[in-house]
Amino acid sequence: MASNPIPAPRALDDMRGTAGGLAAGLAASWAMDRFQSAVIPLFQPSGPDHGDQTPAPEKAANIVARLVSGSDVPKRDRAAAGSAVHYVIGGLTGAVYGLLAERYRPATAGRGALFGIASATLIDQLAVPLTGLARPAWHYSLRTHAYAYLSHVVFGMATEAVRRALRDRPDAAESRDYTPLPLEEAALPFALGMANGQRTMTPPAIVSLAAASGALKLDGSRLAFLAHPLTAGLFTIGAAAEYYVDVQPGTPDRTDPMAIGGRMAGAALSAAAIARPEERTQAALIGAAGAVAGAYLGYRVRAFASRALGRDLPVGVVEDTMCLAGTAAITGFAVLKRRREARQQRLEAARNAALSSSAAAPAPRTVHPHPAG
Repeated sequence: MASNPIPAPRALDDMRGTAGGLAAGLAASWAMDRFQSAVIPLFQPSGPDHGDQTPAPEKAANIVARLVSGSDVPKRDRAAAGSAVHYVIGGLTGAVYGLLAERYRPATAGRGALFGIASATLIDQLAVPLTGLARPAWHYSLRTHAYAYLSHVVFGMATEAVRRALRDRPDAAESRDYTPLPLEEAALPFALGMANGQRTMTPPAIVSLAAASGALKLDGSRLAFLAHPLTAGLFTIGAAAEYYVDVQPGTPDRTDPMAIGGRMAGAALSAAAIARPEERTQAALIGAAGAVAGAYLGYRVRAFASRALGRDLPVGVVEDTMCLAGTAAITGFAVLKRRREARQQRLEAARNAALSSSAAAPAPRTVHPHPAG
C-alpha cells in the first residue's frame, strides 16, 4: 500500500515551525549565555569538582577543526569557536523543538521548561559524556548539575517564548493539531537504530530477508527493492563480512564520521521499512537518531568490558550475537504487528461492505389483498 503524501498545509506548518524553532534556539542560546555569565559566581561549576577546565563546545570545535584542516583551533580563537558550536547546537535543538511543537502540543508544557530539562538530560548528561567531550555525570558535583539544569530551563523557556511569538496565530491552532507518532511505533525504529549502531549491515540484511521472504510487505513503495533476493543476498554477505572485520586488529572505531554516517543510513532504511507507510519518514529519522546513540553507547560499553576482561574478541562475539538476536526479534515483532493490522483492516473493510450492501438492498414489498367485490 503506497504512502499518502503529506497535505500541503501540514508540510508548510512543519517547515515554518522548524524555521521558527531554529530562530528561537539561536535567540535562547544568547539568553542562556547571559544567564550563565550572571550566575556563574554563585554556582562556580568550574571549581575543583568540575574535573575539566576545557568546555565541551571548545573540544567539539577542535574535533571539527582536525577533521577539516588537520590541526587544532588556534588558542586565541578557541573561545569564539566554542561559542559558535554552542550556537549551532542551540539552533539545531531549537529547530527540532519547533517541529515537535507543531506536531505535539504537550511538548511545550511548562512554557518550555520541560523541553529545557529534556535537553539538559539528553545533551549534557548523556550525549556529551558518550562522545568523550566530558566525564560521566557522576564525576560532577550536585552544584554543577544544578547550574546545568537551571541554564537549560532558561534556554527552554526562552526558546518557547520566541517560538510562540513567531508561530502562534489564532487561525493556526487547528492545522497544527496533529496526532503524534505512538510510543510503540517510535520505540521500534529507535530500538532497530540502536542495533544498527552496533553493526552497520545486520539490520538492513534482516529486514531485507524478511521482505524477500514475503513476511514484510513493501509492494508499491519506494522500499520495494529491499524485497529483491539480490538485495537480501548482498546485505547478508555484507553483514557476514562485517562480523569478521569487527574482531580484527586495526578496525576503525564505529564513532568515526564515515562509520556513523553509514550506520545512520542503514538505520533510516531499516526503520522506514518496518514502519507503517504513512509514518516512514518519521521512523527513518528516529532510526538514524537511535544509530548515533547506539554507536556511542556500544563503543563505551565494549571498551569498558574489553578492559575489564583483558580481551576484546569474546566481547565482540557477545555483541555480535546480541545485535543479531535483537534485530531479528525487533523485525519479527514488527512483521507480526503489521500482519495483525492488515487483518484488522480487511475485517473492517468486509464489515463496512456488508453494512453498505444491507443499506442499499431494497426493502421487501408488502402485498395487501384486495377485498372481493
